[in-house]
Amino acid sequence: MAGGLEVYNADGTIALGLTTKTSRVLGLVENAGGSQGSTGSRTDQRFATGTPFFVVSPTATAGIAFILEVTISGVTLSWKYSVVGGRYPPGATFLPCNILYGVY
Repeated sequence: MAGGLEVYNADGTIALGLTTKTSRVLGLVENAGGSQGSTGSRTDQRFATGTPFFVVSPTATAGIAFILEVTISGVTLSWKYSVVGGRYPPGATFLPCNILYGVY
């Protein structure tokens, strides 16, 4: 007899089974950025175990504000502030952000 867990929809199709991909949170970068020119990166070998994802959440609010540009390349998560036209507007606020990341 086979073992495992299967969850079914009302129409009888499998909603969750042994071959279903579910997401897994790998980590959190807290208060990334927060000042002009801030950049950073985090290497996590577990990115190679699935399809990487991230969620950026500003930890403050402001009028004219920049949030981080985040990318994942291979097993490295990187962040920086995007520059528009080669410079930042006067009085711009650089919001610190939390970056939740994982794989699915």
